Amino acid sequence: MRNRISLLAFLEQMEVFGVFSTQDIYKVFPHFDSRRLVEWQAKNYLQKLSNKWYCFTKMERSEFSQFRVANLLSKPSYISLESAFDYYGLIPEATFSTTSVTTKKTSHFDNVRGNFTYRSIKNSLFFGYKTLSTNQEPILMAELEKAILDYLYLHSEIQTVADMEALRFNTDVLAGIDLGKFMSYLSLFKSRALEKRVKVLTSYLRSIL
Repeated sequence: MRNRISLLAFLEQMEVFGVFSTQDIYKVFPHFDSRRLVEWQAKNYLQKLSNKWYCFTKMERSEFSQFRVANLLSKPSYISLESAFDYYGLIPEATFSTTSVTTKKTSHFDNVRGNFTYRSIKNSLFFGYKTLSTNQEPILMAELEKAILDYLYLHSEIQTVADMEALRFNTDVLAGIDLGKFMSYLSLFKSRALEKRVKVLTSYLRSIL
């Protein structure tokens, strides 16, 4: 029999998750009536993020809460590309969409919390990320070196130094990358096209440093 769980009881048990799935709910409340989710959304207590993910409306809106949502909407995934560039201060402007890479197919989610874009990479390229500690579960974030390589790998239109200049990279941040790690990661891609783009990046760096 389904139980009519009160909002207060639900809040006390689920708030610790920050973002939670229907599976998380049933682990805590095995006989939960899913119609309460519809009711609480209508009353603006809950927000639906996808078919199975939810958060409380009062959850703070911050960079880290966006990253947390992004990690969960498509698993496995980690924050990379423009969002990682913004996090590390590599680009001057904030990004409109929270960008990640995933081993699943390329996808995009629009919900009340924002826009979340996922670019697909091969399983063998799912590496080069670290965990950021938060009050909830840790967030998976690309290391700067891997974020740059992910971006160059997925953007075949980058062919010239002028294309690099158009990215408006913070040269101080770019000059501080771990070159040994960068080249080690590059070798794991096994991509001649990416190697050519990295040579363009190198030429760009030589022109400005």
